[in-house]
Amino acid sequence: IVEAPCINTSKNKTIVIGKTIYLGFGFLRDLESNTIKKILVEREKNGIFKSLDNFIDRVFISIDQISILIKINAFRFT
Repeated sequence: IVEAPCINTSKNKTIVIGKTIYLGFGFLRDLESNTIKKILVEREKNGIFKSLDNFIDRVFISIDQISILIKINAFRFT
């Protein structure tokens, strides 16, 4: 199974967990490297994100960057 990037699972590069391939955030052309770093650092430091609101409270990025993540369904766990 190939999945689009997921806020709670993906990393910068593609990873495989079991039989699922999670594409990396690096495949998102317009997602800034600084945004990727903020997501990964915050997730490692304080655990997975519980909701979109939780993400917005914890990761300070522009609305344009959040829109990219919403469009690719990176918050599908909510």
